[in-house]
Amino acid sequence: MTGEERTIHRLEAFSDIVIGFSLAQLGVSLLRRTDGGTVIDVAGILAFLFAFGIICSLWFFHHRLFAALFKPKTLPMLLNFAWLAGVVMLVVVAQKVAENWSDARIDEMYFGLYAFSYGILAVQAAIGLRDGADLSQEQRLGGERQLAFMRYWAIVFAVCFAIVAFLPPAAFAGDLISATFAAAGAGSFVIGRILRRRAVPTT
Repeated sequence: MTGEERTIHRLEAFSDIVIGFSLAQLGVSLLRRTDGGTVIDVAGILAFLFAFGIICSLWFFHHRLFAALFKPKTLPMLLNFAWLAGVVMLVVVAQKVAENWSDARIDEMYFGLYAFSYGILAVQAAIGLRDGADLSQEQRLGGERQLAFMRYWAIVFAVCFAIVAFLPPAAFAGDLISATFAAAGAGSFVIGRILRRRAVPTT
């Protein structure tokens, strides 16, 4: 194993520890929202499941980034540490969201941190593709798919951030965000099909 490979391995292991700790903190936050030790608040469960699913998604794309695209240079390493800080802060804010869904400032941080986290992964993927002269065709196609999805979801969460930050507080804001995610899920499915078709070699 070369020095570069050892650095990548240690950075990925450290990142996995931070993400694992963050997920454990999410579980602890759910247990803290009990009533007499018997009743768990529904809002707490929903906030936990949503944040858990998104952080697992972030971990998956982070793993794929390290598998092929990551280069242990100064900028990518700094971006990785910034991304980890964003994930940790996201867990803290997710706990606050579970406690108070009606606080606009907390909601802004919540969606803003999601946009930040996906945006960092998009930048990392773009750097990896730019510097990946040794990438195989399969790795390059995979990197391009990752870049497309990371950009896409960064924009989706940025739109949710804008809804909370710039629209006046109203009962329809939650419905508007729900509609945004429903449309985003359908768009993600379409993008996935298009990218998979492009990956199939033509004869």
